[in-house]
Amino acid sequence: MKKSIVLAVVLSLFLATATLADILPLSIGDEVDVQYTGVAPKLTVNISVADPWTFGGNVEAGIYNVSVGGTSVQSFCIDLQDRTVDTVEKYDVRALEDAPDPEFGPMGDVKAAALHELLARNWASSLTDTQAAALQVAVWEVVADWDGISYDLDDGVFKLNTTGNMQDQALEYLASITGQHIPSGHFFVGLSNPDHQDYVVRAVPIPGAALLGFLGFGWAGLKLRKRV
Repeated sequence: MKKSIVLAVVLSLFLATATLADILPLSIGDEVDVQYTGVAPKLTVNISVADPWTFGGNVEAGIYNVSVGGTSVQSFCIDLQDRTVDTVEKYDVRALEDAPDPEFGPMGDVKAAALHELLARNWASSLTDTQAAALQVAVWEVVADWDGISYDLDDGVFKLNTTGNMQDQALEYLASITGQHIPSGHFFVGLSNPDHQDYVVRAVPIPGAALLGFLGFGWAGLKLRKRV
């Protein structure tokens, strides 16, 4: 009976490790194939962006769906200059503080910490159109303007010209940034290309997934040796 219980634990640990790996196993420094496949859920919003980026007008804000190495994942845009393309392109996997691409980055430790907390607290498995657009707007505000103290959608490098429920939701998301450390179960990396739009994606580091599996099997093996 005890062997059966331990074997069940081993199997569950193995499956848990496989599930983690299925999220998106990436390591900083990897080069991966990325293809943009569309924005959904989304809303169209009007923004103004000043130096070092230059953009103004209506854009689709929401979940940016991309294929990374053949795996479909959700992402948010962290690049207010470059455009999306639907061809397969080579991207570098960067730590958040080193993203976006060199021409407009890096965002640095302060913005990266705020972005990490924003996404860890608010990026749910499913978001409505309004929520997805609002979280994207909050991401743009952090990447463009966050100074570690305050935010303002009406001023600075990034400005949101669309008002209403989406704006209110974006402000709520930004207010959730407290400077507190979020558990390491949340892992976000930047996908960077100097000529195309950059993204932030959820991932599991390969060493972390492998270590979880190794420790799980090691613990179960120890229990088996004690009981047989």
